[in-house]
Amino acid sequence: MITTTPTGVLRDPFDRSTRKFHRRTDLQAPGAYGIRSDTRDGDLPLHGHPDRYRGFRYANTGKETLLAAAGLIAAGANPQWIAENVYETYPLAKIRLLSSVLPTLTIDEGGRVGSLTITQRALETAGASHDHAEGFVDFPRSIRGVKISILYAELPDGRFKLSLRSKGNVNVAQIAGVFGGGGHINAAACRMEGKIDAIHRRMLEAIRTSGEL
Repeated sequence: MITTTPTGVLRDPFDRSTRKFHRRTDLQAPGAYGIRSDTRDGDLPLHGHPDRYRGFRYANTGKETLLAAAGLIAAGANPQWIAENVYETYPLAKIRLLSSVLPTLTIDEGGRVGSLTITQRALETAGASHDHAEGFVDFPRSIRGVKISILYAELPDGRFKLSLRSKGNVNVAQIAGVFGGGGHINAAACRMEGKIDAIHRRMLEAIRTSGEL
């Protein structure tokens, strides 16, 4: 949904399901939706979701998206400011949490599956919340040879939320669907009950059975 402030400034020009810009040609023009070249208003719609979509690098970034981004820059959006304040600035709790999560890294299936685990204790020790873990699932995915990345995050009720990411045509939505979850080809999620070791074994078995690797 597109919403505006009382001054008419566009705050959410993205479709939340695909994170594409709405196909509005007037978004490409300087002054669109009240964005002025002498303010930071244009920065707001330009950066998208900072952790899940990483600066227009995924397949759902099309021609219309980049043309709209060009229009926002022409209207005054500052890519350097966005990079410094969105992608390069983190709260201390996030870094503390990351330092406790990275040692949980597990590599399976001949180096093609990587995973990390976040426990409630790790969150409490770091003074962090699940929001601070945004983007952690991408660390195993960045390892050369890894096709599927999994983040196991323990919830307050003892269940685990599993976030899955993949490269290329590996369909993690199909794998998450086995456990009642869903998503799209390269990003999906599901929830599971049980001990983390048993959950991990069940997930690996589902990956093998899927034939996606």
